[in-house]
Amino acid sequence: FAQMRELGVNTVRMFLSIASFMTEAEELNAEGMAKADAVLSIAKEHGIRVEFSGPDFWEGIPDWAEPYFRGEENAYFLHDEWVGRLERFWTLFAAHYRDEPALFSYDLLNEPWLKWDSPLLRRQWGGEPPAMEQCPLDGSQNEEFLAFRERLTEDWTVTMVRAIRRSDPNHMVTVGFHQLSMPHQPQFRYTLPGFNGKKLTRHLDYAALHWYPYSPEEHVQPERMEDPIEKNTEMILASIRNGRAGKPISLEEFGWYGGGPVYSWGRDMPHVDEEVQVNYLRRVVEATLSEADGWLTW
Repeated sequence: FAQMRELGVNTVRMFLSIASFMTEAEELNAEGMAKADAVLSIAKEHGIRVEFSGPDFWEGIPDWAEPYFRGEENAYFLHDEWVGRLERFWTLFAAHYRDEPALFSYDLLNEPWLKWDSPLLRRQWGGEPPAMEQCPLDGSQNEEFLAFRERLTEDWTVTMVRAIRRSDPNHMVTVGFHQLSMPHQPQFRYTLPGFNGKKLTRHLDYAALHWYPYSPEEHVQPERMEDPIEKNTEMILASIRNGRAGKPISLEEFGWYGGGPVYSWGRDMPHVDEEVQVNYLRRVVEATLSEADGWLTW
């Protein structure tokens, strides 16, 4: 935190883990909360505020939660009992921090993604979903199923936002959207993750966009493109503009990737040295100065 203050950082984003913050008895984990309190105290001393990202499985699935997710990839959003537990978590967590000046905002979940098919989704849809290739995201076919998926994610988002705001009217709420949640192609009426950033932002205080140059088809490929930085910043700008919905947009995660080997999108990504990464980060910020409302590099 001292180093960040010297660099001019004013906000940090930290991840919550289900194993460390939720209990089987539907209470807040005392040890986890004590550590979160300590972090906020240190942050306050250094003039830095904290955004907490909603509980996920960073430490694995606790034994008590495992039955919800056994054979059900969409349980986080569709299992009634689990959603009730999550709603209670946010109610208690937000009440605990409603008057905390070092808290910046709540992020409901890091890059939420509704899987295309699962038993619970089939139960609510009333049968087998259409094949993905029959549902182009421009909505030209099977619009009903695409709209159905986005209604499910909107219901979940509204439920969590209401739980927070009942307990804490003082802090902002957002979602850290995957880049496919705000595609740079404006003709895409629906999104592959099912979480449509442009549509959901009306329920939030601001939108947060994550963007990484990982796709082997059209994103940055330093070994194949003469100027990958310009290509990627153009797509980021397009996503921000396409995602505008009357609320601020923060470019919340962006970067190239770490200096070591990275396996992504089915292949080993090429090494990118520090100088290239620094130039890329600088260019992204400069290119989005007039469009983004904040930056939290990963």
